Amino acid sequence: MNTAPDSPAPFALRRFGEVDSALAVLARAEAEERLAPFTTILVDHQNAGRGRSGRRWEDASSSILTAILVESAEHHLTWTPLLAGIAVARALEARGASPLLKWPNDVLIDGRKAAGILCEHLGTDPATGLHRIGVGIGVNLETAPESAGEGAGAVPLLEGETPSEARESILPAIITALARLLAADPSSWHEACASRLLPFGEWTTVRLPGRPPLPILPDGLAADGALLALDARGRRLTITAGDVDLPAPTRGERP
Repeated sequence: MNTAPDSPAPFALRRFGEVDSALAVLARAEAEERLAPFTTILVDHQNAGRGRSGRRWEDASSSILTAILVESAEHHLTWTPLLAGIAVARALEARGASPLLKWPNDVLIDGRKAAGILCEHLGTDPATGLHRIGVGIGVNLETAPESAGEGAGAVPLLEGETPSEARESILPAIITALARLLAADPSSWHEACASRLLPFGEWTTVRLPGRPPLPILPDGLAADGALLALDARGRRLTITAGDVDLPAPTRGERP
């Protein structure tokens, strides 16, 4: 096995045509057999793809639709979608793009969502205590699906490149970046994420499970990957899960 620092991380790839979702395929495979870390499902189309909060993930024929099995310690679970986002960002940066991360699971290019991430817990290894996580990643290539709305974006292709060629180049780069992040000192994660997050200091809205939308002013990232913010009354919040909207047109104004 090639272990040179710049060599791609090894991974087992399973390809499918049309499926319900890449994450569902990965979950069924994991239930039938104990998969090796970084086992990767790559599909052509999802007819029941999902985003956060059960929203449908719309995909185009040129999308990267994949699910990757990773392992995580209990105290690093909050970091999993963020590390996946950093991995996607690094893969796109290598192509000359300038992506930004929207906490906790979106990758933006030119202010539009070009990639989304959804993590699902698939079980715990009784021998090691590590959590088995399915990391679902959808990346729009060249164009965003029309049904995805005007906030959707896409990763531009290189000159003369086809979507298929981009897929074969970007996916190994994502997996390699994710493997290196998970193997790195966790103390390095904070800077890797914070340097790519949308700038803090603008009012936006967070949608927390079972609660109405809440105006917040994000102002930092906690050591465990949680989002730090203030609410409209100036109270300190530590948010570990939720959907954060892009900042509203009234930039920086208290709601």
